[in-house]
Amino acid sequence: MSSQESSETSDETTLDDLIRGDSPVTMIDVLKLKAIQCRHDIVAAAMKLIQTPKHAIDGYNILGPLAAEGDVEAQFFMGEICEFALGRPQQAAIWFQRAADQGHPQALRCYADMLMVGKGVDANPFLAAEYYERAAVAGVAEAQFVMGEILRNGHLMPKNDDMALLWYERARRQGYEPAAVRIGTFFPDAK
Repeated sequence: MSSQESSETSDETTLDDLIRGDSPVTMIDVLKLKAIQCRHDIVAAAMKLIQTPKHAIDGYNILGPLAAEGDVEAQFFMGEICEFALGRPQQAAIWFQRAADQGHPQALRCYADMLMVGKGVDANPFLAAEYYERAAVAGVAEAQFVMGEILRNGHLMPKNDDMALLWYERARRQGYEPAAVRIGTFFPDAK
């Protein structure tokens, strides 16, 4: 095959073609794909590779450097991979904190969860409450529910039933059923 034929073939190659192949997929391979237009596309490609057993390591090897360079989505996904797939809670906490400190809503909640129970980091419920509040403000229903719990109980922040109800209502509006249960249980007169 001539070099011109080779470049024509590579111009039409897709991520699915790379996944079907047996060769390792590198960052260079991904960058050669026409469908890859921005950093977000690279992260999405890496995540698709990670979900493919024979290319999971390839995806991890692409995602890791992006996370190390500060890509917030890559950091969040590295946290998920480390926590759920690799069972490395200390590494997960590091990645979640990096993404959380850049304002990633789900990373804020995940890092708060880890701080609350001391998974991968020392337990620090007061700091966890701060991260939950940031996640709740960012619109994460689970964090809104937790803020309702924190404010209703008054253990980590001063008790405030009005604010607790507000957070429960926000979570309920997003379809988070436990919030509806709490409203019915503790605020039966709320509409």
